[in-house]
Amino acid sequence: MKIVNIVLLTMATLIAGCGAESNESDAGVLSGQLAEMQSTTSITNTSAWNGVPSGYISDGDPKSDRTELFVRFGQILAATTVYRRRAEGFRPRTTPAPEQMQKQIAHVAAAIDDQVRASSAAIAPVIEAKMHEVKQTFMIHDLLLGLTQEQQLQDLLNQDRSKRDVQQKARQNIFDLQSRLYSAIVAFFPSRHEFMLASSALIREAGDKMATAVSSEGVIVDIDLLEQAYSLIDLSVKLDPKNVTFCESQRAPIRNHKSAIDELLSAMVPLVQGQKIKVTASEAYELAARAQAIGEGFPKKDSNQCS
Repeated sequence: MKIVNIVLLTMATLIAGCGAESNESDAGVLSGQLAEMQSTTSITNTSAWNGVPSGYISDGDPKSDRTELFVRFGQILAATTVYRRRAEGFRPRTTPAPEQMQKQIAHVAAAIDDQVRASSAAIAPVIEAKMHEVKQTFMIHDLLLGLTQEQQLQDLLNQDRSKRDVQQKARQNIFDLQSRLYSAIVAFFPSRHEFMLASSALIREAGDKMATAVSSEGVIVDIDLLEQAYSLIDLSVKLDPKNVTFCESQRAPIRNHKSAIDELLSAMVPLVQGQKIKVTASEAYELAARAQAIGEGFPKKDSNQCS
């Protein structure tokens, strides 16, 4: 059983790093600009996006629907990534006033909203039961709720150089939660069918946010929503712990899907309020629809794909 635990931990480490290189520059731009993204300046001379959403609709019970379970994984990972990036982007040139600090605390904490907390509460018992099978015991929901506590947020945003250990401990709390989520994903091991449908659902959710965040002309009108959309698309790839396929009929469409995700993410930066980007919600919905079609075309069991 010790060998199983080591394998899970190793694979979780690998999956956590999956895709990090391809989007590292985008993430750097993202976190470096977060302090300036909070502008509420109204954008004029733009029109709202108008179209028809598409992609896999996620509305099952994660206790019995594995695809829904992986969607919830993605939602939590995306939210905690936004949380981390918002904290990393807070780099005031001078000691922040109490009002500025409280505003930033609220902004970081808002990344973990009621929907994310509900997703965490829903999958926590499912994860605990599964991890018990491999002799591992750890909590997910309590760690998530801990990220929203006032002291955690104060420590995370602390600008006092003499208290870097405090800030590092607060950052470690984020890493611990995400690492456990990745370990759980490896333990559940999604099929290609489940992975593609869950990815489609997350990209569709990102499209819903982009429909409000980006005008029909491609102008960013709500940077916070676009930031969330970016992370949902980015983290949808992390639901794939395998990075292997049985045959070309699986390999080619999944490879093309991941390449399309990279292209979409690249077209979404720089994430700056009022900036015009190369995509709107249409591109996200189109990608979600293609992913749904691929996922529904795969059998539920990978072993049946190439037989």
